[in-house]
Amino acid sequence: MSEAASLQVNINESGPVTRTLTVEVPSDRVEAARSQIVADLRRRSRIPGFRPGKAPVQVIEKNHGADIASATAEQLVRDSLDEAISSYEGRILNVSRIDPEPLVSSAPFKYSATLEVPPDVKLKSYKKLKVERPTKDVDDEAIDRVLDNLRNNAAEYREPGADDTIVEGDHVAITYNITRDGQTIKDGNVNHRHVMVGDGSLAQAIEDKLIGARSGDTLNFEMQMDESAPTEALQGATVQVELSIEEHQQRHLPELGDEFAARMLPDSDLAGLRDRIRDDLAETYERESRAAVESQVLEQLLDNHEFDVPEGVVARAQQNLAEETAQRLVQQGYPESALKDMVPMLMADAAERADRNVRIEFLLEAISEAEGIEISDDQIMEQLNTVASASGKSPEALAARAREDGTFEQVRHELRNRKALDQVVEYANIKDVTPEAFQKSREKAAKKKSGSKPDE
Repeated sequence: MSEAASLQVNINESGPVTRTLTVEVPSDRVEAARSQIVADLRRRSRIPGFRPGKAPVQVIEKNHGADIASATAEQLVRDSLDEAISSYEGRILNVSRIDPEPLVSSAPFKYSATLEVPPDVKLKSYKKLKVERPTKDVDDEAIDRVLDNLRNNAAEYREPGADDTIVEGDHVAITYNITRDGQTIKDGNVNHRHVMVGDGSLAQAIEDKLIGARSGDTLNFEMQMDESAPTEALQGATVQVELSIEEHQQRHLPELGDEFAARMLPDSDLAGLRDRIRDDLAETYERESRAAVESQVLEQLLDNHEFDVPEGVVARAQQNLAEETAQRLVQQGYPESALKDMVPMLMADAAERADRNVRIEFLLEAISEAEGIEISDDQIMEQLNTVASASGKSPEALAARAREDGTFEQVRHELRNRKALDQVVEYANIKDVTPEAFQKSREKAAKKKSGSKPDE
């Protein structure tokens, strides 16, 4: 039992990641808080037979006894909780629950609070982890694919000539009706649909008929429905299609040469553009390889360590992930009004990721402690300067705000964990493999983890 500014405070370990804080507020503080609540309520009350604010205290207490007790208890908890928590010397992550006892006149007020604390992670193996790194070189074929994409994105669409027929890549507007035994099938009647021929949005049989046709043509043919049929009963069924081509825009790709290269990369020729693409692809491949290594490292760290995590911390992470997903959906044009119905699904989807993310955070914290990793204020400022430069804000103003709202220490935490992960990767035994071999290895590992028998 300890005393903190006249409070009686007791802290007990109630679980691996929880502590129970019991607090006794002395009666003089209880009476002072209660008197203040009554006085405020008396001042605001309008009771028949009494002037505003002049009703006797006894009348106020008789009419509002339950409200007074509830408000007093809430006020006492607010006024004393931080003071009581200061008795705990460790790190507190969350106050997950508060249980007050009934308020008794002229007696001390007691309540308990459940504190969530970091888990005691007993580090096992995190050095010399065996991982594979998919590596590939940038070849001319990969560069050509990027150039093709750039040309496709820069394509122009024009009216076709009198003798020009539809080819892959052209834009068309079509109307079609798909029937079976004389009845239009589900979703089988579509009017004035705009598509790019060859992009896979239409059934292959329809795309095949479009190739070589012209605007104004009406095509009648049969086709067999595949697994993309709107109902299971239609899969494999033979249907009749009447298709009208209403518009045709012919694709014209820019010529691949120095002029095109200068449009894509100012003051460059085709050779310079290819060099730039080569450098960009090499950087992308390197990021992908690094991400693959880190993913395996984190997976093994999680497999090698079992520990409890605070439920409240996981719940908060789950809520944050669900909100981030909702914000992305809104940015993509999803109506905000419809998101309310998706909340249970978003929360369920975020549950496993939240638990994993929280466990990773605690693991990296433990490793950074074991490795003696520290992050200086100058390193934090360097990070904030990068953010300020990208956002056009003043580094000084950003740093000042970061210190006020706690972001400064959050950046320190993130940089420390980042450095811990870098250290584990540096310790790892890394084997370079082809992307194909890496994919097979990952599939085999996934089957083994799920309990399935790996393919021979």
